[in-house]
Amino acid sequence: MRSAPAKVRPHFSEREPCATFCKLTLSVPANEARPVLTWLLRLILIPSGVVAGWFVAKDAPNFGIVQATVALFLIVFVVAVIALTNDREEKR
Repeated sequence: MRSAPAKVRPHFSEREPCATFCKLTLSVPANEARPVLTWLLRLILIPSGVVAGWFVAKDAPNFGIVQATVALFLIVFVVAVIALTNDREEKR
């Protein structure tokens, strides 16, 4: 008796490219894109790109990773400043 061949999942490049994500992304018209999220991302990524440019060339393959790391540090710094400067009323 022969056993049925095992079902092998196709390699990522052989599958349909992120069909669900693309449907969600492409279903929003370009003129109705989320401008608040775009501005927040620009507000974070522009300064982090400048700082990352001090340490890594902009055409280097790892520039995006360095930029994302700097952006993460920037977010943590902003959250820490907000948390530590929060004026709370003293509980009596």
